[in-house]
Amino acid sequence: MEQWGLLQEPLMYPSGYLEQYQAENYRRLSAIRRDGDWEG
Repeated sequence: MEQWGLLQEPLMYPSGYLEQYQAENYRRLSAIRRDGDWEG
């Protein structure tokens, strides 16, 4: 939307959040794969 001129700047920067919590994200993804823990 920013590229189309509908927004002056992006609303979210998910990459910063994902980078900050990378270890936790990997831990939770592993728990899903290993134990089927979708709720955790």
